[in-house]
Amino acid sequence: MLTAAERYRDLVLSTGQLRAFYEMDDSSGTRIREAVNGLHGTIAGTPTMGRDGPAGGAAIQFDGTAVQISLPASTKLDLGDGPFTLECWFKLTGGTGANRKLIFRGGGGGCSMDPRSDNVIHGGVPDTGFYADGTTGITDTARWHFASVVKDALTIRKVYLDGKDDTAAVSAFTATNVGSWFIGSAGGAEFFTGYIARVGIYAAALDLTAHRIRWAVGLGG
Repeated sequence: MLTAAERYRDLVLSTGQLRAFYEMDDSSGTRIREAVNGLHGTIAGTPTMGRDGPAGGAAIQFDGTAVQISLPASTKLDLGDGPFTLECWFKLTGGTGANRKLIFRGGGGGCSMDPRSDNVIHGGVPDTGFYADGTTGITDTARWHFASVVKDALTIRKVYLDGKDDTAAVSAFTATNVGSWFIGSAGGAEFFTGYIARVGIYAAALDLTAHRIRWAVGLGG
């Protein structure tokens, strides 16, 4: 019988237009394994690796001051103005009330998933604005959360959180998606404080049903 972590991995890997999947289950070293296209990440700083993640999975702990993961340049991660989905699991250990990054592509016109100073998840176009704002402020340090930000070039702009549509407002900002990718920071700034697991990047606008299935399976369902 498959474990909960194996079921989650199989679910993600069976999704069309998956461009990168970082389980964050590495226990040592300076490389973070990517499961689809070999787009392995490089660690800066000194994270705590091999921590317990959601439903038997693993996670990496980010210190909020220096730890970040840079992703390699690749046409596989050139998502343009969409469609795309960024998703990950996270658990806070601090840093509330500050701008932080879970997933980020900079260079102006990139894309990001940000808990901002309001503690709400936002889908952003760096140096431009936010194409989707969430509703729920997240400050607890007791449990795992699962967030997705979704955009296409036409009408879809969503923030999904913990199995529900959390979208409060949307705007028509255009993403060009050039620049460098990072997990856990904005590339030397806005460092995340807490645990991150199961980072997925897709060239598709995943819907609420896909989010809900991940939320349920990711919790061991």
